Amino acid sequence: METVDLPLAPEPPSLGGATDLLGMLGEHPQLHHLPEVEVFAPITPARWIADQSALVFARGRVGERLALDAHTGGVVVLVDMDEHPRPVNSSLEAYNACVDALAFGAPYNDDPDSDQDPLTEATLALLRTFEEIDPGCADDDRFWSEIAWDVSMGSWSSDDLTRSRPV
Repeated sequence: METVDLPLAPEPPSLGGATDLLGMLGEHPQLHHLPEVEVFAPITPARWIADQSALVFARGRVGERLALDAHTGGVVVLVDMDEHPRPVNSSLEAYNACVDALAFGAPYNDDPDSDQDPLTEATLALLRTFEEIDPGCADDDRFWSEIAWDVSMGSWSSDDLTRSRPV
């Protein structure tokens, strides 16, 4: 896991009547990402999408973009620019904590010699952690529940996530 400054353009966008997003974020907003995986990769510089009132800052899953909602300061996912943003986390801090939980929850390995299903156990533990961080963020059909589903299917490489952890 790496921490970088949120990649803002030199001249931040005018947010009009929306909440002062940049004021909510503070002087040096931080973004956690996993350098070994494409999901969560920063988009540099972050892009302002005026009709969505959102500042796109990272890649999500296939076809998704993660953004900050200018009205709430929460993290949302944009799938189709014509679609309403879907909530991910209530804040950038909660988002960063969930990224950390994913990285530090590894290994997510299936042990064929085990009587128990370690991927299912790891997935349930991860969902509980997400909910402790930001209640509701792992509800059915939400971004983090889909990430957890991917973990249960073995789609996340424990090697990649382990290499992404700070030393």
